[in-house]
Amino acid sequence: MRVTSTDFKNNFGKYLDLSKQREVHITRHGKPEFRISGTVEERRRVIDSLDGIVKYDGDVDELLKKRLDDL
Repeated sequence: MRVTSTDFKNNFGKYLDLSKQREVHITRHGKPEFRISGTVEERRRVIDSLDGIVKYDGDVDELLKKRLDDL
């Protein structure tokens, strides 16, 4: 998800909550400046919630990175 720095500043709480589910890319003057994402524990919780929905026999961190890159 990409947002302007002004929108991020005005809706900080909203984007802080969203960062627990996906990466938030903050732009300034149309150029990427920052990226925020939830903690490792929060990201693992998201992966755990996919148990039974997504089958994967590899590394959970690798799956998490792939899933987050797809967002």
